[in-house]
Amino acid sequence: MKDIDETPLTFGKYKGISPNKISEYDPKYLVWAYENTSQIVCSKELYEACYEACYEDLIDYESEKMDDLHFGFDGY
Repeated sequence: MKDIDETPLTFGKYKGISPNKISEYDPKYLVWAYENTSQIVCSKELYEACYEACYEDLIDYESEKMDDLHFGFDGY
């Protein structure tokens, strides 16, 4: 049996492209498809890697914004 992450999708805008390839340029799509379709899209491991890649930047951005806040009360 072929590895699910190498098996081309049979639906959607990336029909005919493997999840591994999609993860390189549009990991958000795999996260969306994994969470919102009834199709087997990719392995749980690839989903988790894509999820982390997508939201790592958001978490870093939010942390930087919190660091930029100055309350004027001796740092509190």
